[in-house]
Formats: sequence, C-alpha cells, structure tokens
Amino acid sequence: MPKMPKYDAVLSNSVFSYFPDYTYANTVLEKLFIKAQYVIGLIDIHDIEKKEDFINFRKANIEDYEIKYKDLNKLFYSKEYFIQFAKKHDMNIKFTKSKMEGYWNNEYVFNCYLYKREA
Repeated sequence: MPKMPKYDAVLSNSVFSYFPDYTYANTVLEKLFIKAQYVIGLIDIHDIEKKEDFINFRKANIEDYEIKYKDLNKLFYSKEYFIQFAKKHDMNIKFTKSKMEGYWNNEYVFNCYLYKREA
C-alpha cells in the first residue's frame, strides 16, 4: 500500500465485524495507521462482552435466525484489542457509545477513536 496520499482522518463504519479474523483486522488497522495523519475512527464495533445478548436478541427477533445466518459469522472485539494497538503505536484512544436514535444495535456496539500523538 502506498504511504501517500495521507488523510487527516480515516473512518471505518460498521465493517470490522465482517472481517474473517483478528489477523485480517490487524492488517487493516496497520493500513489505516499508515494513511491517517491524525486520527482513525472506527464506528460500530461489536462488543465481545455483549455477544451473547446480541445473539439472543437476534434469535428472539429474527424468524429462522439459525438458518438465515448460519454461515454469516460476526467478529466481536474487546476494547483491550484496540487499547493494545494504541499502545503499540503510541496513540491516544477514546471509546464512545453509539447513540443513534432508534438504532437497535446501540446496546451491542461501541465506537473507537485512535489519535496520533504530536511528534
């Protein structure tokens, strides 16, 4: 991946949960780090602490959930995963809750912002 151009901020909205594994997620994070001049924004990260509640909610509200979503896995993350990435790259980190009005997924996701420190 070319190091140029760089962008002030790079944003990932609701895609990390669809990655096949953490190795792939780490590869993407490293590329975002290269491209971001100041900040990386990761929106709608599925919280591993709420995985069971998320699945139970979907089973209760989606008919034939087990059949419809059989091969559609979702990757859940701990906040610690992103904290370790921030430490490795000497970044500041901030987590926020999703507050989108009427969004059923608010309870199961978090947002993560990784800030590069000034040199």
